[in-house]
Amino acid sequence: EKPFRGAYMTDLISHGEPDSKIVIRKWEEHTFREQHMRNLKAQFDILGVMPSTPVICIGKITAQLFFAVFPEFSNVVALKHPNSYRMKGNRSVFLGDLRSLTKGLALG
Repeated sequence: EKPFRGAYMTDLISHGEPDSKIVIRKWEEHTFREQHMRNLKAQFDILGVMPSTPVICIGKITAQLFFAVFPEFSNVVALKHPNSYRMKGNRSVFLGDLRSLTKGLALG
């Protein structure tokens, strides 16, 4: 739905690992973290992302990791992971929560 249809979506950590606890442990490794942050920064550069660009972090852990690396970003909200909604069949609740959270974002 508008204004999110067609928005760019990417992973903070582009590492295929089904166990998030393992990924969090790897995040503590400087080279692992730096590799993924360089990747995300390169994507931001290509897209012209600025610290005022709206960002929606999916999941509380993602938001914590994002803010640790990009503290200059000011137009950011965190949303519960969609799986918590999908497992309960609550797509409309997910969209309502998304709308509520993003009311404070500058979506210009």
